[in-house]
Amino acid sequence: MGKVHAITTDDKILDELRSANDYFDSRGVCWRVSVTERKIKWKGAKPGCGWKTWRMIEQPSKLAEEWASITAGSKTPNEPAAPIVVRECVDNAAVLPPASKMPPVAGLPCTPAALVDQYGKAKAGTLEVLRFGAMLCDLDDALNAASDKAPQGRRGDESLKGYLETHCPAINYKTAIGFKLLADDLREHCKIPAKVPLSLAMPNADGTPDLPESSPIPLPKLEKIQNAVWGMIDGKSTRQVRIGMGSAEPSPKGGARDGAGRKAKEPDAARDAGAAWALIGREIDLATGWKFTRFLPAAIAREALSTVSLLQAALKARIDELGQEV
Repeated sequence: MGKVHAITTDDKILDELRSANDYFDSRGVCWRVSVTERKIKWKGAKPGCGWKTWRMIEQPSKLAEEWASITAGSKTPNEPAAPIVVRECVDNAAVLPPASKMPPVAGLPCTPAALVDQYGKAKAGTLEVLRFGAMLCDLDDALNAASDKAPQGRRGDESLKGYLETHCPAINYKTAIGFKLLADDLREHCKIPAKVPLSLAMPNADGTPDLPESSPIPLPKLEKIQNAVWGMIDGKSTRQVRIGMGSAEPSPKGGARDGAGRKAKEPDAARDAGAAWALIGREIDLATGWKFTRFLPAAIAREALSTVSLLQAALKARIDELGQEV
């Protein structure tokens, strides 16, 4: 029988720190405590500011003491007390309250504080990454349902990006969207019905089912979905999950490489065609979203319209070929 690790006072202190909210906004500054690194970090409210180490503290009791003083609002990093105002240009931090004090938008499935909290946990493991991505999927669905505009026509808090920028400035949008795309792929791979909020498909941290009191589908079916999700991610990194779902290619191992005396493998035509059309869709979404058409000369606009007509004809021909209706 192996030795039993005795639970020390330091262990209890670190456990309490882990269970506490590890993000705190004060006077336009976002603080973060990292129990693993034994560091307290901070970043300014301006977009693009990165995390800076404020202090590294090895002793758990001292780390907890410093974090308590920060959350009490008695600590500030070495930076100007207020942003500089030039003429009539005022930084957002000078006129907007911190994200933690922004009023939540009514009727949405999660609060900004919950998003920021889950974003921090997302770096701890694949399940937490997917849980955060699922929260974003559910939030995006709710924003779509609450607006009478097409997704590319939504602005400000009506769009996912605008909502995160306003209410969750601590979240990096590009990183968050990567988590959301992984969760979207999981829904498709595990055949999770659209009527089931993706957050409900996430099991507990130990893989056991986490069943709510009510569900849009029978609880036995929801339990089966959660078991399928756990079977897909158990013991795997996010890259391994992507490979398992077919959304990423495994790295080559051993033997000759393509171009080293043997022919390259034939590309997966269906996959590459799907990726090309997805890229075209994203470019069209970007163009209409930023209203680039307002600045197009007439000749280029006519050429673009002709190209779009060709694309439309090609898509219709493919649908007819498959015997489907447009």
